[in-house]
Parts: sequence; C-alpha cells; structure tokens
Amino acid sequence: MLCQKCVFGIEEIEELPELKIQYKDFALWQKSLFDQQRIAQELSYWKGKLNGYSHLNFPTDRPRPKEIDHRGSKEFFEVTASVSNNLKQLAKDLEVSLYSLLLAVYCLTLKVYTGQDDIVVGTPALNRHHNKSLMDLIGFFVNTLALRINVRSQQSITQYIKAVGKCIVEAQLHQDLPFEKLVEELVVEKDISRNPIFQTVFAMKKTLRHP
Repeated sequence: MLCQKCVFGIEEIEELPELKIQYKDFALWQKSLFDQQRIAQELSYWKGKLNGYSHLNFPTDRPRPKEIDHRGSKEFFEVTASVSNNLKQLAKDLEVSLYSLLLAVYCLTLKVYTGQDDIVVGTPALNRHHNKSLMDLIGFFVNTLALRINVRSQQSITQYIKAVGKCIVEAQLHQDLPFEKLVEELVVEKDISRNPIFQTVFAMKKTLRHP
C-alpha cells in the first residue's frame, strides 16, 4: 500500500505495511461476538447500572422546545501550564486518569446547576481494544457509553474521584454493546425533545500545536 504526503512542498511516496485485517473482518467478528449469551451478559450489566436513572434537568428561562434544537454557541478557555501540571500530578497521586479527574469535576459542576446527585453522562469509547491490528485500520469503531455518576454528599472528595475512576474502568470493560442496542433493550420512551438516556457528553482529546 502506498501513501502520498507533502512535506515543505515536496511530494513523497511512502510504502505502508499491508493490513492484517479489513473493516469487513471487524464487522463479521462483531456480528459473531454477540451471540445470545454475550448479549444477555452485557445487557445485564448495563440494565443494572442504569436502573431508575433520571434525565438531566437544567433550570431554564423558557419552556423546553418540543423538538431538539441543536443551535448553540461555543466557549473556549485555556488553563496555564502550571494548572495543567498540577491536575496531572493530582490524578497520579489519586491513582486515576486525568480523564477521570476532569469528569469528576464536570459532574460536580452539573450537580451545582441541576441540584441532582445522580447524573448520567455520555462518553465516546474507542472500541479498538480487542485486536491491536485495529489501531492501524481506518473505520468507524467508536461506541458511546452511558456513565452513571453518583455525587454523594457523604463521600470525601478523594472517595468520590476514585469512585468515578472505577465507574469508567467498569464501563470500558463492557464497551462492546452498541448504544443503539442498549436504548432498544431498555425500551426508552421516545422523546424528540431530548436525547435518550443522557443529555450531555464529556470527551477529552489531545491537540497538537504547531510551533
């Protein structure tokens, strides 16, 4: 396989290693993976985690529209290198990922605005964990996970952050069940004014800056 790239206006041709599998192989594997027993196991976990969940209800200054309106705005801000390094060190000290730490803070913020201490947040999962060959394969593997975070007042902040980290690890171990299948099996009431199960998504990605 050949790959063409341009460096400083000069085109170069690189020979890439042959892929061991194709996307169609993944699709076939995924189909065979979900036999009735495996589906039952995955559904049992997610139904247990989401039993009795509530929608996220923000206080609003006007009635909720009858249909989802995706118009909105973006807010950008930056943290200093010092704050970033301190956050990374704190996550390391607590033995959780930086993602877990930031998600914990995000859910605390949601609690302040909504008054809810039982919050479901959506998050994308890479879903390439079964086979290292998938890391070099072009294709859409991403699944969406519904993380249920309990912000209990009787927990210390350390206990809370570690509990969030544990929740994420557990969810990643059950990331194979397609979100659409979960919605179908939970028999979620159709409501065109909001997304099913969760109404907010938390994601983290690395951004490379050019000098």
